[in-house]
Amino acid sequence: MLVPIVGCLLALLLALGAAAAVIYRSATAQRAETSRPVKEKRASLRTKVNCRASLEVTGDVRGRAATVRCANISEYGALVLSAAALEPGTAIVLRIPALRLMGIGKVRHSTKRRSRYALGLEFKSALQRAELGDWTVRAAVERKSA
Repeated sequence: MLVPIVGCLLALLLALGAAAAVIYRSATAQRAETSRPVKEKRASLRTKVNCRASLEVTGDVRGRAATVRCANISEYGALVLSAAALEPGTAIVLRIPALRLMGIGKVRHSTKRRSRYALGLEFKSALQRAELGDWTVRAAVERKSA
């Protein structure tokens, strides 16, 4: 006689515990929905990526390009990880062969992260296909020298 009562009490406690957990999760989710979201200041959202890219300083007469790691990218900007720091305002060309994209712009910020530097880049215009961009740059150079 005692066993069925204990079984019923145990089942009731389990049901109450489950109901309490559901209520707690619901209240927590509701609090998260009503909390103020952080305002995004960028014009377009960034997408996380992990690929190699070539970063060229456009004023460098030697025309050297450094290999960097692209961490995130958007239509008008990117975050790259570099072995060397660059001053904000430095004019650059970023080429991302894996995505067949390129962008022309400037360094917005340079922040030391462990053994590397995180460079925030802002493009003058939207990213473009590398083939078109190479042709456009090449044509501009040819026109200038003609």
